[in-house]
Formats: sequence, structure tokens, C-alpha cells
Amino acid sequence: MSIDPGTMGTAERASRLIAYTASEVFAEGAFAGRKYIVVDGEVIAAIVDVAPPSASVVDFREAAIYPSAVNTHTHSFQSLLRGCVDGIDLGQWLERVYASSADYGPEECYLGAALSFGEMLRSGTTAVADFFYLNARGNENVHAVIRAATDIGIRLVMGRAGLDAEVEAPWRRFRRSSSGSARLPGTTKAILSSKSARHRIPSTVLRGR
Repeated sequence: MSIDPGTMGTAERASRLIAYTASEVFAEGAFAGRKYIVVDGEVIAAIVDVAPPSASVVDFREAAIYPSAVNTHTHSFQSLLRGCVDGIDLGQWLERVYASSADYGPEECYLGAALSFGEMLRSGTTAVADFFYLNARGNENVHAVIRAATDIGIRLVMGRAGLDAEVEAPWRRFRRSSSGSARLPGTTKAILSSKSARHRIPSTVLRGR
């Protein structure tokens, strides 16, 4: 992807260029020392050996720049239970988690997702699959998680799930009819209709501030 920095456009465009560098930069399938990733707005314009003279340079020094990660399995709302269910075996942990989260509504789900997704972006994860089963209230909790992902700027695969392995409380509070699930695609479309489908990584995250 290397190109001549002198071909990147007019002075007006060049004034927006930011060149990111570190002691190790992943490019062309391998790490190399002191490459510059030149970003024009939200687009990687080039990866070059020398930063364009007009670009602002952000140097992470003794660090590595590499492609973002994908979290393929998470439960975003469980960030709210961190530190509350430690030091017990899996069976007890599951019982405590289900009992504690069964009554979560849209506000709790939004806050838990925003916390989880924000931490992911800060650590270099830009896409996530959320295995989500707090659906007994309908689709409102799912919508809250989608709003959090859209507001934070992370790519989301919403893994809306259901649990029917048990019938006793608190499991029964996770049950949802198939008719309620069938209405999800149309109502989800309404959430995203006024927002850009292209998620952006906030500049403060990109710059590590």
C-alpha cells in the first residue's frame, strides 16, 4: 500500500493528514519498524517509510500498531456484575448471574453494553458478537444494546438468543415467544434509520488518549 507522499492531494487535503507510527507497525503481512500509517479523515491513505511533510505525526514510541481484533463471544450486560460474583464455582456463578440480571431493563442493558464496548475499543477490538438472552421483556433490551453500539462506534453482531433448558426461576424470565422474536428485524431497522450504518472509531480511541 506504499505510495509517494507527494501524490496525496492538495495542500488543503494534506493539512488533514495524520501519520501514526510506533516502534513496530504491521503492514503487508508482517511487522516492520518505523512505518507510518497515513490517515486522511477516516481513511488509511498510505503506509509509507517517511511521513508526508505536511502531516501531523502521532508517535506511540515503544508500541505496536496492528489490525484490530474481533470479539466473537461476549455478554455485554455482565460488565455490570464485575466483582459481584467472584470466587465461586461455575454452577453457583450461573445461578447468581441469572438471578442478578433477570430483571435488567433497557437502561441497565444500555449502560452495561456501553461500558463493555468502550473497553473493547480502548484495547483494540472494533467488532463484537453479543450473545444476548435478556429478552423476556420483548425487544427493548436488544434495542438498547444496538443503540449503545451505534453511539460508541463499534461494529456489532447482535446474537439475540433464548434459554429454555430450565423452567424454574430465574430461567423462565429469559423466555420469549417466537412471535416476539419475529418482530425484531423491522423494529431494529427503525432504530438505525436515522443513524449512519458506518460505525466510526472515535479519534480519542485511535490516538490512545
